[in-house]
Amino acid sequence: MGKVYFTNAFSLNMVAPEALEIDPSGTGKFLQLRFHSVTQETIINVAKIAGVVINAIGHADLAAIVHNRLHSGGFDLPPAERVSIQLQHRDRLLIAQYIGPRLPEKTTTLPEGAAITWIFARFYDWEGSEDA
Repeated sequence: MGKVYFTNAFSLNMVAPEALEIDPSGTGKFLQLRFHSVTQETIINVAKIAGVVINAIGHADLAAIVHNRLHSGGFDLPPAERVSIQLQHRDRLLIAQYIGPRLPEKTTTLPEGAAITWIFARFYDWEGSEDA
């Protein structure tokens, strides 16, 4: 497993240019980046297996909310870092997608009617094998 990043969004700028090359693995296979909607428990399990998670959540208040939710599930998310993400073939992306009204400043809980959708993203070879 490569690096594991925790974010609150995804941008194509997060994919390293070399990961977009045709046949980057030299196996005659193309790669695809897949996104899976998962549970908070799955996110916690992936983070625990990874051991080291790079917290790149770009919104301080959302980072606090996510930290509190994961902590209640048994995982302590490290402090957020301002990093440029360049996903490579074995990297994983854990996304906490906030859905709801604008967050009040300094909040540590979700406002009424808001939710977090948990998304797991990683590369697969074109046939869907997990060895990419």
